[in-house]
Amino acid sequence: MSDKKVKFLGVPIYIKNNEDEYAFKIGKLPLFKVKYIAPKQVVDQKNRKEIKCLSQNVRIGIQLKGGIGDQLVGCNYVNMLSNKLADNNIKIDVFCRKYIKELFLQKQTFINKIYPEQNFDIKDGKYDVYIRLDRFPVVLWYDEKQVQKNVILLKYIKILEDFRKAYPRFFNFGTGFDGMSAIYSIINKKKRIQQCDVDAFLGIEEKISYKIILPESSVLDDYHLKGRTYITVHRGSDTNHTQNSNKLWPLEAYNKLVGMIKEQYPQYLVVQLGVNEVRCPPMQNIDINLVGKTQLTDIPDILKHSLLHIDSEGGFVHIRHAVEGGISVVLFGPTSKEFFGYSENINIRSTICPHWCEHIREKWDEKCILTNGEALCMKSISVEEVYSEVAKFLSERKVDE
Repeated sequence: MSDKKVKFLGVPIYIKNNEDEYAFKIGKLPLFKVKYIAPKQVVDQKNRKEIKCLSQNVRIGIQLKGGIGDQLVGCNYVNMLSNKLADNNIKIDVFCRKYIKELFLQKQTFINKIYPEQNFDIKDGKYDVYIRLDRFPVVLWYDEKQVQKNVILLKYIKILEDFRKAYPRFFNFGTGFDGMSAIYSIINKKKRIQQCDVDAFLGIEEKISYKIILPESSVLDDYHLKGRTYITVHRGSDTNHTQNSNKLWPLEAYNKLVGMIKEQYPQYLVVQLGVNEVRCPPMQNIDINLVGKTQLTDIPDILKHSLLHIDSEGGFVHIRHAVEGGISVVLFGPTSKEFFGYSENINIRSTICPHWCEHIREKWDEKCILTNGEALCMKSISVEEVYSEVAKFLSERKVDE
């Protein structure tokens, strides 16, 4: 057992190491615990299935992890990797969630085949390179002889291995160091979508690098939205967070905001989106409530044709950016607007707290560090401030017309 003191943002943090568990404290105040997850990088060759390959192809299997925003970032990563390698003899298979395939990977030629995320197995012997992508890509295993067929791929694997050795904490503790990895990316002037581009080797930019072909959807016709001007609002988080996540702006604030919009701009429909009414309670003054009435495959089409989208930081904002739907008003609390915020959006964060706090403590999205309950950062964003930004956008649009 050993104790160690480090400084994080100028604050002394004490780390107690008890075999495979690390406890983080400020003085006597406990922050969180993380368990060490042994890396699965080395696989005993004799335990791998030997599959004879008759072709000269180099086969790469990539598993995408995380929620909808994370896996969307992953799709962009795969396209940029394919472009960088620029070799018809390299075949990339992707393992992802079903809805990611349906939403973002239809008819894309940079991917050979798509499989369910849970089918990814580095012991199956089907690939010459196995890569897992969460925040950063990690090479789990590769066949050196096969990889030598492509000099660029060999160089890239070396870059990833060197990075992993230099920053092991980003890989060995699950999501426990996601906040610190975000700080690392901000220092290197990268947003979330660029975070996976180690050493900027792939040249990933903020804009999605390929044209997303949306799945067919009749939702605009079904709800009489086609040809009409509407604003979408969403108050919900993905299933990795609770329905009362501190990433969410209070429901009462949304109710007041929507009322102010309808009073001053009655010509615009206000449409509420959400997975179900438990996680996304209905708002007041809404024109069309689509909560629980749509499939996830309908959402990109709705967001693409929305005049303006209002939301907290999350998956729907990433989808709208990916399909080039236009500006969103995005409310930030425990997470960083510098890291997660897209340049085209109106990104709002309160200054009541000097710094965002993602992953500083366990259940960071449920309990504020200052209050041990509701997040002051979200509660202190005033309705008037958000409405002012919305009104400015709508007024400028009216002038342009």
